Amino acid sequence: MTREQVWEMYGGFLIEYTMEIGWDDLIRSMSPNLKGFLDNLDSLHYFIDHVVYKANLRGPSFRCEDNPDGSITLHYYTGRPGLYPIVKGVLREAAKRVFKLDIALTITGRTQRSVQMATGERIEEHVIFLIKTTSTQEDGTDSLGNARQLPQQGNDFKIRLTNEDFISTFPYHFVIDQDCKLVQVGRELYKHVPRDLLLPGTPLIRVFEITRPQIPLDFDSICNFINAVFVLQVKTTPMEFQKSVTKRNSQVLDEYVYWI
Repeated sequence: MTREQVWEMYGGFLIEYTMEIGWDDLIRSMSPNLKGFLDNLDSLHYFIDHVVYKANLRGPSFRCEDNPDGSITLHYYTGRPGLYPIVKGVLREAAKRVFKLDIALTITGRTQRSVQMATGERIEEHVIFLIKTTSTQEDGTDSLGNARQLPQQGNDFKIRLTNEDFISTFPYHFVIDQDCKLVQVGRELYKHVPRDLLLPGTPLIRVFEITRPQIPLDFDSICNFINAVFVLQVKTTPMEFQKSVTKRNSQVLDEYVYWI
């Protein structure tokens, strides 16, 4: 038995053990299909690490892409190279136990690179999986969770939300350009960040450091994880809380990212 086979068996056992000790309801409630399950893995890791166990672990990150043939391309990023067979075991067992699916997993790419994180430089491994299944549900959605491509009619509509309304509705938002420089920010951010750091054109990395997902804070990486929950930490102590809060060095913000 090879080392990869041992790690894959461990991945299958991990799902079996997790569901038997009481986590089955949480796992089953993540999504009605495998695609949604994979999209929510990052949020699950964050919940377990930071809410349940209150640990500061650096879990892996996952990103899905739909393919025209109904298959799924899964991108797996980790700072622990060589553990990708665990993912194969986890996915096969989760698909079988939760979604009653038998899936075929093929590794189509595997690379490593050095990335600069807030805590320093580290090696990141990127593994690409191709996930296929042959079953299709009656409602027009295949069992992986991809909607069939149907003809769509053009929609002529305008977003009736002014810039002022947008800023008022999302007081903690910020908008960046492709160079990851600030374009505009919500008014409440001025209570937590020095005003001179929120001027248009300020590089995002001067204001925040990213704690989740574990990716470089650049435009391409943000777009790749557009469906993930981003957790950003302000690099400077919030001005409104400098006197009353002495134990915290920064303000942590949970962010949802949208492509406009």
